Amino acid sequence: MTVLSDDTTPPPRGLPREGERLVRVTDVPRLVGRLATIAMLVGILGVAGRQASMAAETTFNVTAATERLSFVVRQEPQFQWILDSVRVFTDTGSDTGSFPFTGQFSPAGNTTTTINRVAAGRLSIFVESNGLQGSAGRFFSAADESPGEKAPPSIEFVVDDVAQRAARGHPIIISLAGHVTLGRDVYFETRGGPAGVLRSGRVSLLSRSMIGERLVVARNEELMLGDTFTADSLSSTSLGFALAGEEPGLSVAYRVAGQTAIVTRPGGGHYAVYASWLDRVSSDPFVLRIALVFGVVAAIIGLAIQIVEVRSLLVSTRAAQDAPETV
Repeated sequence: MTVLSDDTTPPPRGLPREGERLVRVTDVPRLVGRLATIAMLVGILGVAGRQASMAAETTFNVTAATERLSFVVRQEPQFQWILDSVRVFTDTGSDTGSFPFTGQFSPAGNTTTTINRVAAGRLSIFVESNGLQGSAGRFFSAADESPGEKAPPSIEFVVDDVAQRAARGHPIIISLAGHVTLGRDVYFETRGGPAGVLRSGRVSLLSRSMIGERLVVARNEELMLGDTFTADSLSSTSLGFALAGEEPGLSVAYRVAGQTAIVTRPGGGHYAVYASWLDRVSSDPFVLRIALVFGVVAAIIGLAIQIVEVRSLLVSTRAAQDAPETV
């Protein structure tokens, strides 16, 4: 008679138990290699994530309701303002040197233009040369085609009856170019008088699709009361217009290409606005369709692998059940 032994005495110290495997000296380089591979993959993912979160070239499409804006022109713009029955002040802040004007005015290069209209009040367009002996621009009379007369270094155009003109169907449109700043810095103020601020706005960050010339919205940024908005790292000049009409303040629309913009909150806090590469990719319909196709293909392949594995398991289980038992 054969006696089956159920001895479970542990093996001597230093020997592996049944089913255990000793780590050999030859396994150390393999483990080090795996750890190095994992570290490299983590590093690659970190670099890719950082690149994906960096600012990409985009177009800022800005629409806003504001009481104040300014823009700096480096080169002479290719437009002229059409002015009808406006008051011109060559000595800002007083009635000295004021005269009526109807015609066209072209701002000069290297000038700063500030446009103010607080609530439903008067419209003020102040142009100032940034040079010591520069001119603010040129007047072009509507009566003749003679060369324009140079303006002094600073000049202000004032329109008192904006709402009445708009009611007659003649709102005032002012072309914009250069480096535009919406609003102004607002701190703890109690003073009265005209102090225009940005009321509200929306900035849509546009980018081109990877295929074709279609523009897609990478993200949107809302501008709040009292904010200041200006684009930074520009690759083009701002182009747009401001409209003074029946609504209080100014309605503004313009576009500018660049990488980042700065929003300053009332009190001095500020933050950057930009579209990252991840924003561009995630908003591109072409990329989303490709991702959907790859996702469906991966799901089908995964399902097929699961079916094959289940089928193999069933076959092996049936074979084990059909095999004769051994004593």
